[in-house]
Amino acid sequence: MSRLIRDDLHMRAYRRSKGHLLTPALKEIRLTRAERLLQWYAENGHENILFTDEKIFTIEEQYNSQNDKICAQTSCEAKEKVPRV
Repeated sequence: MSRLIRDDLHMRAYRRSKGHLLTPALKEIRLTRAERLLQWYAENGHENILFTDEKIFTIEEQYNSQNDKICAQTSCEAKEKVPRV
């Protein structure tokens, strides 16, 4: 089956892209938060940061991109067909 897809249809298997789908509202929120952080660090706020060695463990299964692929002729076509994870 993979030979037919590759040789006859000239398609290739592509993984889904990872990333956030940012709306204009979310971009604005991120921009204001980043500006606030820069102001805080400019006033020696970095001296008050406490780092710990704690780890948050999640029980949920993680997404495995190797199990979910799409066949397309180009990577641009694959990005148009399937939304980001």
